[in-house]
Amino acid sequence: MLEEITRQQIINAKHANPLTLLPGSVPVNERINLFLKEKIPFTFAYFDLDNFKPYNDKYGYSAGDNVIKAVAELLSKFVDEQHGIIGHIGGDDFIVVFLCEDWLVRCQNMLSHFAELAPTFYIEEDRLKGGIVGEDRAGLKTFFCLSQFINRHC
Repeated sequence: MLEEITRQQIINAKHANPLTLLPGSVPVNERINLFLKEKIPFTFAYFDLDNFKPYNDKYGYSAGDNVIKAVAELLSKFVDEQHGIIGHIGGDDFIVVFLCEDWLVRCQNMLSHFAELAPTFYIEEDRLKGGIVGEDRAGLKTFFCLSQFINRHC
């Protein structure tokens, strides 16, 4: 058993996201395949930061990295190894494989806590304006509401 745990830790280290040190898609997919094989019930959730590109463009990659690390910490606060697996599959994309029945409540709590945390990532001037101006995916100047960052409308 100890040998298998060590082997899994080495595999996970090889496929961990360097920013958050969370497992990437390879180890998460391996675990999902194991759950399917063993008929272990799970629920899958996908987390993505809305309008993250304009945030990165305005504040820089270092600030963006801080947001991503904060999201990883937040997810980890609500999902320990007993209740699921958190994966950082690249950029601002995260997945959680829940092994618990209270997954919906956990998701709601995560989103609620992120809504409280998100304004702290903006400078006061942008908080007062309610957002930032940046380019959308089509290259057009657009106002991005702070609330859109947390999946709400202006």
